[in-house]
Amino acid sequence: MIYHQYRGGQMWAPKRLYGVKLVKELVQRECDGHNIHQLAQQYHFSDQWIEKVWRGSKEV
Repeated sequence: MIYHQYRGGQMWAPKRLYGVKLVKELVQRECDGHNIHQLAQQYHFSDQWIEKVWRGSKEV
């Protein structure tokens, strides 16, 4: 169905389902320091990025 509607045209699809701002808010709310890897997999960001956001929220 998609092929027949858009054939020959270019389509754009977002790489991530959630925006950075929303994920930062969710990480600050949900992260306890022990679930960094789980949140990284859930939101499709790296472990390092999730940890950086979590650590940044603890300094405020």
